[in-house]
Amino acid sequence: MPGVETALPVMLTQAVAGKCTIEQVSNWMSTAVAKAYNIPNKGAIAIGYDADLVLVDVENYHQIERQDIVSKCGWSPFEGWNLTGYPVADTKLAMTIQEDDPWIKVLDSLFSEIPIVGMFTGYVFNPSYTLARAGGMNVMKLSKIPGFLSRHFTIQRVDLLDDREEIQAILSILMMIFLERRRG
Repeated sequence: MPGVETALPVMLTQAVAGKCTIEQVSNWMSTAVAKAYNIPNKGAIAIGYDADLVLVDVENYHQIERQDIVSKCGWSPFEGWNLTGYPVADTKLAMTIQEDDPWIKVLDSLFSEIPIVGMFTGYVFNPSYTLARAGGMNVMKLSKIPGFLSRHFTIQRVDLLDDREEIQAILSILMMIFLERRRG
């Protein structure tokens, strides 16, 4: 049965309608598939995993019409459906993000639990991260600014990037920050 090319928009349309969550769709379309087929380094946004991302637009809708179908059969069971969640960018980000000194995070987490001393860890322990291309060339640096009870960072461009690379790099850094905050 045809439908692979519309699978993600169909599922995301259902998520937007409240019938499931976007997190469930992400699991069904990525994490669960990687686990079911034992595909290494896929299905998660994590250290050591490939940074294959698909950016989708869930605000615009598009009606499925026969002339838009690209599969060999030339038809879709979803013809006439108004769907959202079409990919707007498929990126295979050939960049890595690495902590410059992982011990800083360890020391920060240990000392931050000590009364009174913990107040000063934000000023003393300041992690920094380097974003590098696949060939190992550093392109950006993310550094925490020393400060009491604050979490401000600076992003410094180390090498020239074209517009697409710069967007990918900044999105990668944002994703890393969100993951780090989620993990505590």
